[in-house]
Amino acid sequence: MQLLTNSPCHFQADSIHLLLTYHSFGFKPYQEITLMHSPTLLLVDDAPLTLLLLHEFLTDTNHTCYRPYQLLTAKDGFEALELLEKTPEKFDAVLMDIMMPHMSGLELLTRMRTQPILCDIPVIFLTAKISRADFTEGIKAGAYYYLSKPVDQNHLLAILRTAIDNIQIRNELKSQLKTTFHGMALVRSLRLECRTPIDIRATAMLLAHAFPNPEQAGIGILELLFNAVEHGNLGLTYADKTRLHEQNRWEEEVLQRLDLPENIHKYAQIELERTDTEIRMVITDHGNGFDWKSYLTFDPKRITHTHGRGIAIANSTCFDHLEYLGCGNRVMVITKCQEQPP
Repeated sequence: MQLLTNSPCHFQADSIHLLLTYHSFGFKPYQEITLMHSPTLLLVDDAPLTLLLLHEFLTDTNHTCYRPYQLLTAKDGFEALELLEKTPEKFDAVLMDIMMPHMSGLELLTRMRTQPILCDIPVIFLTAKISRADFTEGIKAGAYYYLSKPVDQNHLLAILRTAIDNIQIRNELKSQLKTTFHGMALVRSLRLECRTPIDIRATAMLLAHAFPNPEQAGIGILELLFNAVEHGNLGLTYADKTRLHEQNRWEEEVLQRLDLPENIHKYAQIELERTDTEIRMVITDHGNGFDWKSYLTFDPKRITHTHGRGIAIANSTCFDHLEYLGCGNRVMVITKCQEQPP
């Protein structure tokens, strides 16, 4: 297998030709990106048996999707908040029940989102049954991951890995945005092509600087580009991705499909235009499109899935307007330019 980890990305910005090599941005080849430590999880539930079961599932070294975790527990929201505020940098994810005495999971999440040092920690809700109102409130507060009770071990491990890996990619993006390429605000028009996961991350970091809120836009660009490549160009279906997440084989499958002769020349094409009033970006893939309408919003039917929320996140939080065109192999986003002071 040939990994295209150093593949250059060509684009034209007005009449200036630029060549990007991704190591210059500090990105590692895709397969080299690993956690530098064992993730620390905070398990929060008022039922001791649930905590015991979660501990057993997460420490099962014989499971094919095993990842070493450091585990801490709390019996309610107050105890959990005390632990989080004491050592906020320690935790990589919080797995908690929604219905608890003294302070519910939703109340704890709301408090976490008001504190900058806690607001980015991914929260995974455990629930036997969730009302539409609780689901809506959770989504508004930034809870995108849910697990049904009784907990299935395969699903637990898959959704934890997804949540932690996603936040790691986003944190890396945010870190890179603080140090690189601020000249994008001067670009009036630009065209790029990308095809690999490492391409996607470097491209998102670069394009994000063209938007008024780079961190917000960068997350949305990542989601849309991954969808264009894995579903559009490589033909991975929703069911395929679910299965690959549970088998911990998603990365392996993507890299294998990228190497197939029929996919070697497939790129996601990005066109960006800036006017005095707005920034418009169009992403086009080589796929046959998909039924995109149900993915623009958070669907309660998919709340326990390991994926399927990226387009909704991009649509609801990252741009002023998002619209899929035609059959769904093109997506356009628009963000209004910030008014300059007189």
